[in-house]
Amino acid sequence: MIWTGRVAKGQRLRVSGASPLHFVAFDAANRRERFDDSRTRGNQAKLFISSGNLLLSKSNRPMLRIEADRYEGRHDLEMGTCAACARKLAETLGMQPEEIPAAFNLFLTVEVDDKGALTPLPSPAGEVELAAQIDCLVGIAACPDLGTPPRAFDVAC
Repeated sequence: MIWTGRVAKGQRLRVSGASPLHFVAFDAANRRERFDDSRTRGNQAKLFISSGNLLLSKSNRPMLRIEADRYEGRHDLEMGTCAACARKLAETLGMQPEEIPAAFNLFLTVEVDDKGALTPLPSPAGEVELAAQIDCLVGIAACPDLGTPPRAFDVAC
């Protein structure tokens, strides 16, 4: 299951679901400027982001801000985008798989142990509301490889 769409600057995007979702974003005018998980973590000094935090681009530009987070777990910035979802997103967006960035994984709680090993945990249903800081092209994929079967999800702008 894939959803793609444009989200205008100032517009809000609400995403709800009950299984992990890969979330990627691009500058609508320049797809080379895309979401960057590393800059999002590093510039905010956080492994986990939630309400009030930003999704940043490769050039450190704020793309989206998390306005509301109604998920009881922690969204993931470590597991990236699986190969199958990268191919599906690329095909839908008219891009190559290598152009798809590592995802912000909504509704995926990942445990990090003291040796740095990652373990996905079962995901309860959740809802996130994001506000676009620039005109964005967004792609969302329900991932079959992140520990739970993909389920339908809802997106509203």
